[in-house]
Amino acid sequence: RKPSRHPTRAYVAFVVDRLCREWRPPPPGVASAAAARGDGADVAKDAKGASALSSRGDDAVRRCVRQLRKVPWAEHGRYAASRLLKGATRSGRVESAAGAARAVATLDRFRANAAQMFVDALLEETAVLAGIDDARKSARFAQRRVALGRALGEAFVARLVPATAMFAQLYALLVEENREGTERSADG
Repeated sequence: RKPSRHPTRAYVAFVVDRLCREWRPPPPGVASAAAARGDGADVAKDAKGASALSSRGDDAVRRCVRQLRKVPWAEHGRYAASRLLKGATRSGRVESAAGAARAVATLDRFRANAAQMFVDALLEETAVLAGIDDARKSARFAQRRVALGRALGEAFVARLVPATAMFAQLYALLVEENREGTERSADG
């Protein structure tokens, strides 16, 4: 049987998840092969102004965009945007949020509503998390809120989110925290 020419959701998930893992630079304790040999190749890259970590992330973003351009956007666009958001916020890596934001900003040049879908998913997930009563008490939800805030900040840096939306989210967060503080002081 011939494989389908059109990618499926499983393929989209595979591509995005694999590339989200590649956005992460190696841990600080792991030396590169060039540094282990001591041939100075990593020093030469630093002298040019481009480190190995940033070039690796840029290559992964480029590959991600190239693969996602092949996806039929009308069918799988919203799913691809939600997988990018998941990779940016649930992987536990700081670099993933920046990589996802750069990938969406680049992809938006080729797919008209890629940025809109990503930002909608991001703001919707932030609103859902704010609506959960237990979200303020649980450490798991606290880390999730931080990851979503980081993704929102990276989306702002990549010019996917306007300043008004960014300030509205920050204001909502401050009002919610202030309301918690006044409730605690009234109880105590």
